[in-house]
Formats: sequence, structure tokens, C-alpha cells
Amino acid sequence: MANGKAWKRIAVSSSILLALVAAGIIIIFWKSSTTVVLVVRHAERNDAASACTALASCALPNGNPANPPLSADGQTRAAELAHVGEDTGIQAIYASCFCRTHQTVEPIATNLGLTTNFVSQHAADGSGDVTDLVSQITSNNTGQKILVAGHTSTVPMIIEELGGGTIDPIAESEFDNLYVVTIVRWWWFGKSVRVVRLKYGVAT
Repeated sequence: MANGKAWKRIAVSSSILLALVAAGIIIIFWKSSTTVVLVVRHAERNDAASACTALASCALPNGNPANPPLSADGQTRAAELAHVGEDTGIQAIYASCFCRTHQTVEPIATNLGLTTNFVSQHAADGSGDVTDLVSQITSNNTGQKILVAGHTSTVPMIIEELGGGTIDPIAESEFDNLYVVTIVRWWWFGKSVRVVRLKYGVAT
């Protein structure tokens, strides 16, 4: 009789333990979120064209920096980006204050019915500064899929600031990189970040 009661207690204890483990697993997965950030450099620009009008809401760095529009090749690449990203579930789009970045994302923003968020990626002296951009992504877009257009100097900074580590420098002639930064955040266990580099459009 005593042995029967002991086995019953063991069985009850085991059931409770299994229930707690199952509940813990459910809570862990429930409390996690995955953010996917697609990061591209702006498409090809036309340096010989007249400069774009600066955005009133997004100040360029000091010193009257060049602000050319996209070239015909750049417009083709922007259209290709719209095609590549049309079924990815993008929910927010960011670009720097420069004309070439917002023209790069304009076709996909139009297709998806999204308004581009213009956030400076440079300090007043022209050096790269993506602190505000990444802060906005972290605050407003956790758990979403996001597209960001930057520059040769700021794309690596964005990826590093998101936790993706360092990437190879981007050459001035490179326009076809598409970086996929996947950020999995766990309520108790921090985050895991992975970066995959893809190519899109005509190879450069």
C-alpha cells in the first residue's frame, strides 16, 4: 500500500514537472520576436545632373554636400528592388536625407502604400551617425520587416549597430548588395542576430 502511494506521488510530481517545462517552453516562444531588416546602399546616381531639392524635414550635413538624383541605371535598380521586395511583408521603410536613398526606395514604397521615414544617417560634420535611425527601428519596428537605404559609409554602421557585427567594406562601384539582418529577441535571454548578404539587379 505504501509503495502504491509513493508511486502515485512520483507520478503526480512528474506530471507537474512536465507541465511546468511545457509552460516554460510556451512562455519562452511567446515572449520572443523576430525583426528582419533589409539594408541596401542607394542605387547608381547621376553626378552630372542638377542637385535635388533638400528635404525640409531632414537636414543634410553642413558644407553643401552633393545631392544628385539617381541615374537611369539607378532607376532600373530601384524598380528591381521593388520587385524583389514586393512579397517580403515589408512594414516600414527608412532612407537617409539624401535624394539618392529616397529615390531608391520610392518605387517599393509606392507599390506597398508605405510612407518613407527620412532619418539622418550623418552628423553635422558629414561623418556617419546611425544612432537615431537604429533607435527608431528598435523602438517602433520590433517584430516587423523593415527596409533601410543607406550609403557605403553607413550601411556597415547600421548592420553593426543592429548587432550584426562587421561586414566587408562596400566599394564605390558596388550597388547590388542586399543585406538581410535577422534579429531574434528573447524576453529573458537577450538576442541573436544573423546577417546574410544577397545580390539583386545587374551585377556591379
